[in-house]
Amino acid sequence: MIEAVVDGVLASPPVICLALAYGIVYGLLGVMDLTFGVRMAVAGYSAWMVVEIAGLSGHPAFSPILWAAAILGVTLLGVLCWVLLAPLQKGHGLAVLVGSLGISVVMSAVLQFCFGASPRTFAMYPVETGLRFLGSSATPLQLCSLAYAALATLGVGLFLQRTRLGRKLDVVASDRELAQTVFGMREKQIAWAGMILASAIMAPAGLLHSIGSGILPETGTQQGLLAFVAAIAAGRRRPLAAPAVGMVLVCLGSIATRWSILGLLVLGFFVSAGFLVNGLMKRARMSRRTRTCISALGILAVLPFVILLVNGLGPLADNSILGKQIPGAFQPLVPYFFVIVALLWRPQGVLAFRKARAV
Repeated sequence: MIEAVVDGVLASPPVICLALAYGIVYGLLGVMDLTFGVRMAVAGYSAWMVVEIAGLSGHPAFSPILWAAAILGVTLLGVLCWVLLAPLQKGHGLAVLVGSLGISVVMSAVLQFCFGASPRTFAMYPVETGLRFLGSSATPLQLCSLAYAALATLGVGLFLQRTRLGRKLDVVASDRELAQTVFGMREKQIAWAGMILASAIMAPAGLLHSIGSGILPETGTQQGLLAFVAAIAAGRRRPLAAPAVGMVLVCLGSIATRWSILGLLVLGFFVSAGFLVNGLMKRARMSRRTRTCISALGILAVLPFVILLVNGLGPLADNSILGKQIPGAFQPLVPYFFVIVALLWRPQGVLAFRKARAV
């Protein structure tokens, strides 16, 4: 299980950055824009075109020109998407959701028409040797992507707490009418600033992912959907919780590729028990800090027991359906199953505020 978790963490940076972007656009602005998945592909293609035209040399992950090209391409596409979605934002939020899905499909078709269905790769990317870590292997590019995801999350947290625009985003998320009538904030300008910030965050992640995995028109589709689900599961006004939920979902998907059905059932049982214990602690009126400490210690104490229990019951279930591995077609559905369980427990979001905070 440890190897599966490490592999999941190494594969999570694109989802972390996309979830962070959705945490701003959906969590703070309340806009259900699903075009960030296709923007990841645009980030890769923008940098790839610069390499092909300018013939750059050196490691592509450390080229400021490619980072600027990726951010510019994603930002221009974001402006176009928001111009097209602006009329729909005046109505129901589902109209924006459907409209953004349509734009994503059209943009994927346009990318396939322009660049073809074959993957595009960065010829300047050198062959890298993986570094052994806890039974897994991590390439320098993966470590660079993980470091960027961590710095982006930290940077957004500081931006929201320490800057004037960040505080305005939080006020708009709390009460739009109050922000306009009392504080005189211009919601459209703040929304545009939030969209540009979200684009600038996820563009380098799209570039780093494209360098290591190549670029296809459908690049970012699965990561974007999982990141959006993570933002919903985290809840409104929780932009920094969405990346954490996204990483957990990626790790669950990695575990699903290695564990048997029995292992996932045991893990699901302990997760459900954890939700129950958390609810009991809330009824006991424990502080959030106390609940967090108890939950962290509980995870550290229970995780080895889960591994030992699965390994002990494994031989007994080898000859039954419980001992079989989850079919490949159903493995991507495992994270969504846990999201459904979490939303049944807290429909407003696992970490959402129960009451609106006074401004």
